[in-house]
Amino acid sequence: MNKVVILLVFANDKHQPLDEIAKESQMIRKILRDALDVDSDNQRSYFEVELLPYSSSQDLFEELRRFNNQIVILHFAGHTNSELWRLHEGVVNANGMAEVLKLQQSIQLLFLNGCNNHQQVEAFSKANIPVLIATSEPINDQQAQVFATGFYKKLVSGKALKTSIQDAYDWAKATASATGDISSRRSIDFDGAKDAWSWDLIETQNQAAQWSLSEIQIQPNISKNMADYKAKELQKRWDRLSHKISLLQEQYDNETRVEEQLRIDLVLEKILAERDKVELEMSAC
Repeated sequence: MNKVVILLVFANDKHQPLDEIAKESQMIRKILRDALDVDSDNQRSYFEVELLPYSSSQDLFEELRRFNNQIVILHFAGHTNSELWRLHEGVVNANGMAEVLKLQQSIQLLFLNGCNNHQQVEAFSKANIPVLIATSEPINDQQAQVFATGFYKKLVSGKALKTSIQDAYDWAKATASATGDISSRRSIDFDGAKDAWSWDLIETQNQAAQWSLSEIQIQPNISKNMADYKAKELQKRWDRLSHKISLLQEQYDNETRVEEQLRIDLVLEKILAERDKVELEMSAC
């Protein structure tokens, strides 16, 4: 069985270093792996937590290809603005990323833990990503780390997505101390504005945030989508085979030559056997 993947992508910049990025990556990976290592029956979890600690565009796209149609949460932490994600090596454009992520068909949450990226929501909405966490103001590096780790602690505890973000927001605001140094912001553009508590949960589809991790673990959305697609394809094959059988039976009934009836009978036998196989596959779906 393909596992359900949570992909954690972290990026820093030697010209605008973020001291909390390494801590955020280590803490979130530990929180997720400790909580999702085994399920309630002591069986291996459906989940796989993948970390990309040093990112380039090539690394990121390779991970997306590697886990195509398996990723349910994509977390990015680093410098952002209204259009870009800055990686360790280079940048990626939100519109281009949206086109790539549109092919995934499995992502339930995109968490953009950087500054001023709310305008990217429109592009990712068109990519059919149902829920995003984004910011509309500059955010402080240390506060961003506390907020993100608090969010995942709540999420693995079994709380719904909406509740997790509100609890994490309250916790971060109560415990994180702002440094007041604009160099510690996760912004590509330094505009001198004051840091803000600006994380928003955006649902691009109706009631899209009404889920918890346990629900995804029990029945991963991508598995359901794949099963639905397979069932539809099998039904189409069954219909086509049944139509052929009907035509051949009519041809057999109208045929007067014995040798031709024998030929039609052989063809019918093969198609009936093929339809029986399809019916077995359908019953297994």
